Amino acid sequence: MFMDDKNCVRTSREFPHPKRIKLATWENRTTQGKALELAKKKNVQLLSLLEIEKIIGSKKLFERYGDCIPCWTSIHVKYSGTDCVAVDLSTGKKLECKIPEDDGWYKVNKFGLPFGEASNSEDTSARYLWRIDSYCGLVSRGGYGGFGRDGRIVRCVDGDYRCGVLATSIKTHRVGDILPRINSWASRSDT
Repeated sequence: MFMDDKNCVRTSREFPHPKRIKLATWENRTTQGKALELAKKKNVQLLSLLEIEKIIGSKKLFERYGDCIPCWTSIHVKYSGTDCVAVDLSTGKKLECKIPEDDGWYKVNKFGLPFGEASNSEDTSARYLWRIDSYCGLVSRGGYGGFGRDGRIVRCVDGDYRCGVLATSIKTHRVGDILPRINSWASRSDT
């Protein structure tokens, strides 16, 4: 039992538990365009960056899904310079923010993006930002070295980068809306 946002007691049977689905492991990794196509075809949504954090931070979940990490997330960013717009495709929420100019360790924002104040590798809540000068696409989350926080990398990199893909059975994202806008970009990265 738990309390919902209206302070009503609920049981877990009243709300569906999202089923996590492996669409591509690291071994058969794919581009972000293909990841979005797989999600649309299976009628599922990509996991958010925060959901991937839960998997990496849980030994039980990492044993089950760790073969898909590094993986694409449901976070789509568009930036040039430091001005950034991030959209969580799993919720449709939009965040206008600043992205640091340089790769490095940073505190995370509410989407789990390392776009906050500068930090260091000894800060376990910080993540390493790996970015290029301008980018429009999905964010990937690294997690090499096994269970835990060894690979705390969040990547904003070009479209030919290939990752695993994890999804959830609860479909709320807008892949159908975003896919046409990045199709031309994705087709260039899949060649």
